[in-house]
Amino acid sequence: MNNNLMQEMWNQRAKQDAFYYVESAFWNGNIDAFFALGEERAKLIIDPHITQFIPNTSNASALEIGCGVGRFSRALAKRFCKVVAVDVSEEMIKKAKELHPVQKYPNLEFQATDGKSISFLPTESTDFIFSYEVFQHMPSYEVILNNLQDIHKVLKSKGVAFIHLRTESLFSPNTVKKTLKRIIPNSIWTTLGFKPFTFDDTWTGTSLTRKNIQQLCTSANLKILQFIDDPTHSPGTRIFLVATPMPLPITS
Repeated sequence: MNNNLMQEMWNQRAKQDAFYYVESAFWNGNIDAFFALGEERAKLIIDPHITQFIPNTSNASALEIGCGVGRFSRALAKRFCKVVAVDVSEEMIKKAKELHPVQKYPNLEFQATDGKSISFLPTESTDFIFSYEVFQHMPSYEVILNNLQDIHKVLKSKGVAFIHLRTESLFSPNTVKKTLKRIIPNSIWTTLGFKPFTFDDTWTGTSLTRKNIQQLCTSANLKILQFIDDPTHSPGTRIFLVATPMPLPITS
């Protein structure tokens, strides 16, 4: 998968309707409600679990992968000393910066990336990495693995990552829809009322089994601490991978 295609497609989505493509299920045109939903979900996902790994988040740093326009970034900035939020789309980052002026959010930094690497961050520099509804759009195992390897690189030795993953079965409605989108021309889907830019692999993305996740984490030298059921989606369709770095193997 060409990384430029990921950037191109997400830039087009951001130009078309950035808020919709970040939150397609609940976007109703109300920006305040959009960010309130991010805070509500942070209370459901992060707050019940984070202190067992990072007792004092107010002195800790955080990285968000796939921040969009900053829905969760804003919530993270309330909880962590320093937050870096990255996205593959320069257009998303542009909108995020407009919505989060430095004067109001001095501990929040937005940065565009290629969707494959966060190499601008120093090794072992981050306490917490968070990603929500992002890896599910990554078009291949290779892209997912690249991101997991960078997570290993950037996390401190006792840092932790909460990574949201899609785990639907082969015959789930979304998986069937993804298959049909590959077969039926885009023009027909648009005629049926589906939004544009939701037909290619940078939207339909990748589902993983627990075995896939274990294999990917092993390849990325990440230790799985636990899986957390996602309280914001239907049971069995999404989970949070909670992982921490393992030492790199010694090579002669």
